[in-house]
Amino acid sequence: MPRKFDFISPGIELTEIDNSVLPPARDNDGPIIIGRTRKGPALKPIKIRSLDDYIAVFGRPNAGGSSPSGDLWRDGAGASAPTYASYAAQAWLAGRTAPVTMVRLLGTQHANPTTGHAGWQLENSAEATVVDATHALNSTAYGLFMVDSGQLGTAGTAALAFGSDAGSVIPYDTQTLLVERNSVVQVTFTFIDADTAKNGTAEKTGANAITIHNFGLTPTQFMALIETAFELAITEGMLSDVSFDNTGLTLNIFNLSTTAGQTIEMTSDGTNNFSLDALALNVERTIAVATKSVGQGALSAVLYCNTGSLGLKGTLTDGSGTGATGQAGSCCFIDSVGANKEFTLEVKNESGTVTNTINFNFNRNSGKYIRKVLNTNPTLTNDNITEASNKQSYWLGESFERFLSTKVTGSGVAQNYGILLPLEDNSDVNWAERREGFAAAESGWVIANNSEAFAGYVAEQQAKMFRVIALQEGDQIQGEIFISVENMNLPPNPEVYAYSTFDIVIRSIDGNALERYSNLSMDENNVNFVARRIGDMYQTWDTDKSRWRMYGDYPNLSDYIRVVMPAVLPAAKDALPFGFLGPGRPKGFGILDGDENLKSFDLSDDFAGAFVKNGDAAQHGSLSGEFAHGGPPAFAVKFEFPKLELRDSGTEGFAANPYQAMYGIRPKISDSSNLHDNDYIDYLRGLPASYRSQLVTPTGNFEHSFTFSLDNLVINTPNVTVVHTSGSHADGSAYTSTNSVQDLLALGVSNWAMPLFGGYDGLDIKEKEPFRTGLMQSSDTKQTNYLKNSFDQAVESIADEEVVPANLLLAPGLRNSHLTNKLIATADSRQDVLAVVDLENDYLPAAEATSTNIGDKAARRGSVKDAIDGLKTRNIDSSFACTFYPWVQITDRLGGSELVWVPSSIAALGAMAKSDSLTDVWFAPAGFNRGGLGSLGGPSGPTVVQARQRLDAKDRDDLYAVGINPIASFPNEGLVVFGQKTLQQRPSALDRINVRRLMLYLKREIGDVAKNTLFQNNVPATWADFKGKAEPILSDVKNRFGLTDYKLILDETTTTPDLIDRNILYAKVFLKPARAIEYIAIDFVITKTGADFV
Repeated sequence: MPRKFDFISPGIELTEIDNSVLPPARDNDGPIIIGRTRKGPALKPIKIRSLDDYIAVFGRPNAGGSSPSGDLWRDGAGASAPTYASYAAQAWLAGRTAPVTMVRLLGTQHANPTTGHAGWQLENSAEATVVDATHALNSTAYGLFMVDSGQLGTAGTAALAFGSDAGSVIPYDTQTLLVERNSVVQVTFTFIDADTAKNGTAEKTGANAITIHNFGLTPTQFMALIETAFELAITEGMLSDVSFDNTGLTLNIFNLSTTAGQTIEMTSDGTNNFSLDALALNVERTIAVATKSVGQGALSAVLYCNTGSLGLKGTLTDGSGTGATGQAGSCCFIDSVGANKEFTLEVKNESGTVTNTINFNFNRNSGKYIRKVLNTNPTLTNDNITEASNKQSYWLGESFERFLSTKVTGSGVAQNYGILLPLEDNSDVNWAERREGFAAAESGWVIANNSEAFAGYVAEQQAKMFRVIALQEGDQIQGEIFISVENMNLPPNPEVYAYSTFDIVIRSIDGNALERYSNLSMDENNVNFVARRIGDMYQTWDTDKSRWRMYGDYPNLSDYIRVVMPAVLPAAKDALPFGFLGPGRPKGFGILDGDENLKSFDLSDDFAGAFVKNGDAAQHGSLSGEFAHGGPPAFAVKFEFPKLELRDSGTEGFAANPYQAMYGIRPKISDSSNLHDNDYIDYLRGLPASYRSQLVTPTGNFEHSFTFSLDNLVINTPNVTVVHTSGSHADGSAYTSTNSVQDLLALGVSNWAMPLFGGYDGLDIKEKEPFRTGLMQSSDTKQTNYLKNSFDQAVESIADEEVVPANLLLAPGLRNSHLTNKLIATADSRQDVLAVVDLENDYLPAAEATSTNIGDKAARRGSVKDAIDGLKTRNIDSSFACTFYPWVQITDRLGGSELVWVPSSIAALGAMAKSDSLTDVWFAPAGFNRGGLGSLGGPSGPTVVQARQRLDAKDRDDLYAVGINPIASFPNEGLVVFGQKTLQQRPSALDRINVRRLMLYLKREIGDVAKNTLFQNNVPATWADFKGKAEPILSDVKNRFGLTDYKLILDETTTTPDLIDRNILYAKVFLKPARAIEYIAIDFVITKTGADFV
């Protein structure tokens, strides 16, 4: 100790040494529960200590029956079936004795699947199959595209004048082409054939003049040269908003002049009369000139047709239809039939028979609103689980009312055109191809502020700083939270510390802050490095070793997200997170009248990579020579795929201070509203499985749906207005184009928000219960059935008792024998848990019923005989497993007080939780004292209402004889667990649950003593220390009536010299477990009056 002090002169040093700090308490062991939940991490064991924490991570229990919102597409796969695992967790946590370890089931396929991929698809997800001349089958996703009718104009008069005469005949001896619009000459193109050195080129020869050197060119070369000349005029600023389509002999020039909407069409027949040699001889040539209106529309909704076909019904836009009796089909332009973009959908079955005709619109407050009148329940398309009378052939998936309203503004009768197009690309990938395993939601890359000259600024090319990924898999979390970046600051003294700082906030969808990480930086060596403060750890499943592998450098401190850093951090240390790249989407496309090829969005080239096709020709006549039927003559239209709307103005939503408003995403129903947009979740969905990588880093036929950056804010400081305008930074009109970043921050502009997107459950949305019994057979393997693979992975993730300590194991509702056998085998292998399994031949709930028995409640009820016979055939012999019968009905106290039928394993778990809270694990969780099923687990648990069957004495005897613990109903006492056998066949103390749980408890407690003895010297003093710690445990259990007697032997008779030489300590513990009273025999002896009782 004196060496710790270094006194130079007399003095006193006072130091506090606190040895009173309590070590963290060790959790008691609780159950492992495997099953579906509303949200949460997938297939990873997560320990939860309270019901509030459980709800925060995994969500509330779901009663099923109908989905929570009534819109199953948006509520997600399995939303119409109960989440039994959550009710089990509620029952256990109500006892408040120990945590629960939850393993959420989602869909994942094997690394090398042969069949049975995860996720879902339509019945065929293929192109149209023409059945006959009247109908076709389209198992496809249809895109409903819409455009204002006023934007599809008809052919007009010539808008250009050529030469000195303004006619449509060019007197080439003048060798001058004047381009006019509204009698105003904009650019003069002069043809010269004298300067052969410049032949085939175009050059600027005046402020609004281009000279074309055209000697000896073929017609094709001539057209290409005209295009080159127009491009030069654009480069020189003479023209703008111009695009081209050059087919060799035809040159279409779109959007001529600064006003969009003009098209010039110059056509050559390819004859020698059009050669420049002929032109030099003053041979006149006609060039057809016409105006064209280029309409711009949008994808408004996606309809998934599982069988049969869909079509819009009404008047074709070229007048060939006649109202309600007109043609119906896809790939044709149809007039709206009512206000609010109202159309008529015609539904046909596989035979071509019209099964339904439905009018719908896009007014949320209308009774005809699309999500109110069209089917939004994918499970109704499933023949296996839906009765014929309720069967549907389609469902409405995504809808995008907010985005549609920004592109298509007409709302009156016949003010809109609609067209249904199959969503499939040239690689035959259908929009409905969603066969992949679960995925976590993620953000786009966060990009830095521009530190270079504003000219040529491109957001996608800015330095990438980081992105975030949700710690919960599935699509639920992305609709519940978003990420904001706030409180950005440049370094106050760059010479001292060069890095900027910022905050990251995780917010609920209504804007409340859930987590905040302040003063973050991009400095890898600083404690506030963004990845260090939030965490970057992630896990991947090792198929060969059947275990999770952890990767990353920094532990995850957030409950919601982890951070992903780029391979190279931004070079500028003072870089600030100024925006983000939006989710990927397919590129837009164009359609031209009379052209069978789709066009790029600017209509300049053919676009074979568009994500639409023109199948279904049999429904509306021939499509020969054109991509889409109908439409006014000479129409041109381009369509855009949806994107999230960003905050355009600082005053949106009545923000008090435009500078301090939250820019970026603003998921409200309109600019002026603060109501949440329920369509928001549809904008966040992923792309087809084959294109998942395009979601964050789009290339080729995909693009970022938008980019956001504070560099694109246009600010008027005198008027205190802020407007987000894409492209404004590059053209010099944005605030930071001419002002510094510090100036922007000084105004208070420092907050923006971004979404998470692309989360996916990996389950079949056409199933009510994705893990229903009939979908998994004993012959299935991990490679052939993704549900089998998912369940096996969940069980294997908890197989190691050192990694996941527990004392109970159950997967409520999963009762296939091959699944419960795996649970029992895992319990046998671990030797520290009791598996509580459900029986196959018990009640079959409505969510798992098939189309043949859903209406037969008696057949689904189950029977005692079937349950007994089914268990006998399995020949189970294990003291590490038990089972109960029958199912019970509970009240969902966390929901809307719905009545829910739940498996008997939940009732048993609740009885054990309640018993543990009242006594100890070695008391039988059965009988009137501890087995009563009122509120499962405790006052906050689900309330039991009734049993699925009322068991009489003979039923109880028959069940108990084979090891099935009956749940009995008594008139006065209510429901009671009336048995406590394990599934061990041979009679012994371990054929009872209380003794098995006693042994699990003692093995853990004594095992912990043994762990602390490892690597101590194997000498009598160590033996004495071991006994000194173990015997009080045994004595305590005896005193609390778990044992009637015990004996611990650890001396030279057990740990012999030979064992010492082999580094082994060997002890024996002899136990006499206390047995529960299950049978009471009482003789009532009636005696004579004179009998002496002494």
